[in-house]
Amino acid sequence: PQSELSLKLQANFTGGSIDEMNGDICIDSLQLLSPEKDFRLSNLKMTSETRDAMHKRLTIISPSFHASIEGNYSYRTLPLSLKQILGRYLPSLMEQKESNVKHTFTPENDFGFDLYLADAELFSSLFHVPLTLYAPATVKGYVNDRMGRLRMEAYLPRLRYKQKFYESAMLLCENPADRFRAHARFNEIKSEGAVNVTLEASARGDSIDTQLHWGNSGVSTYSGHLNAM
Repeated sequence: PQSELSLKLQANFTGGSIDEMNGDICIDSLQLLSPEKDFRLSNLKMTSETRDAMHKRLTIISPSFHASIEGNYSYRTLPLSLKQILGRYLPSLMEQKESNVKHTFTPENDFGFDLYLADAELFSSLFHVPLTLYAPATVKGYVNDRMGRLRMEAYLPRLRYKQKFYESAMLLCENPADRFRAHARFNEIKSEGAVNVTLEASARGDSIDTQLHWGNSGVSTYSGHLNAM
């Protein structure tokens, strides 16, 4: 089905790319019309400023969300930063991907990021994601190439994905010591109770250890545990 997008845009910035941008871009009266939905966004403002070569700040503000990234960042080198950090724990996987790729630059990312999402209407309308938030969601973390560290923590208190309802959904990815760790948990809400699921995965020495736990809080209870390497 056809969709129509209309908006008012005002731009006042310098720089050849988003990494070099200084100034702001303002969007007013955004409207997306489709046979299924009429989505409207009153305003959105993106502001970028560079204090020096090692300190930049990008903010995006709208009624439904605001996001910021601050520090020394380059969107061009960010994928390589993530590959190099993961490659310390899964070298075979990274070597296969990089076997025919040669890089002429060294990433020097060192930044923090923060996202506050009051609702998911913008993303569900633009990207057709069947997600509804009933409480604000947050995502925050950092990437530091010099220390070889990254952290990303997402928390979604109450949401619906398609026709299923969830509470206390959380995702944490970090490498605090000698391994890369990913931890996820959520409660699926059902009419007869809740199903609690926790997934724990850690990568170290070119291997991944995965543990899955589940259980419920209904009248008839059950639980389980699965461990795989």
